[in-house]
Amino acid sequence: MVNTLMKIKTRIAFAGFIIALVAPVCAYAMTAAISLVPSSGTLAVGTTKAVNIYVTPESGAVYTAKVTVHFPASLLHVENFTPASGVIALSQPGYDLVDNAGGVIIKTVGFPKGVTSQTLVGTIMFAGAHAGSAQVSVDSGSLALEVDNSNAALSFGTALFTITAPASTGTKTSSGSSSTTQTQPSHEGSGSGVAAAVTHLLPSASSVAEAAAALSVCALSLTGLSWLLVIIAFIAGVLVGRKTMRKSRKELKKEEKKKNK
Repeated sequence: MVNTLMKIKTRIAFAGFIIALVAPVCAYAMTAAISLVPSSGTLAVGTTKAVNIYVTPESGAVYTAKVTVHFPASLLHVENFTPASGVIALSQPGYDLVDNAGGVIIKTVGFPKGVTSQTLVGTIMFAGAHAGSAQVSVDSGSLALEVDNSNAALSFGTALFTITAPASTGTKTSSGSSSTTQTQPSHEGSGSGVAAAVTHLLPSASSVAEAAAALSVCALSLTGLSWLLVIIAFIAGVLVGRKTMRKSRKELKKEEKKKNK
């Protein structure tokens, strides 16, 4: 009887020793972290920010990840989600959800061969809705399942993003209206160039050259159509004057011939 009791005690002690050795190993094997990268950043209202979800097994392999992410619906909304390359995305109800009104996104992916190191689950594309400070967090109910469907997820990441107001466009004056600076076309130097062309076309008499010089000075003070009209009138006056002078000379010659006769 005594020998039998001693054998039972010995077996119990040995079993306890084995459990003491195996339990820490099992506990360590069932540890995994689900994180968000980047964990901080800034975006403006109306712009987007990509946030990656990673699963990192501490030991052993993870075959399935079901990740629930919460975000402030008043500041951010989800534009889209892109699963990582090589994963199998599940679309069944309860495993696939984007709720911008409630501020939650649920995504589930499978890793066909299992993963033993930090691995991308997928990418959430957030868009800034209003200015403020937005905390994005992985729900503690998220799963990182091993081959036997035991949950290894024990660490859940968070991220903090600052959403800034959109940059204003245009310059405002003190009255609030837009200020616009207009550049007027410059006519500097155009008057002298035209005057030179006129001088080239007119007779080379000294009086005409002096008139052209005077016209050049006047043209510098005029802009647009006004100085052009003045130049045209001047040319017309010179031409008419020349014709009048020719007629007068012809008449004088006729009178001289009559007197000679």
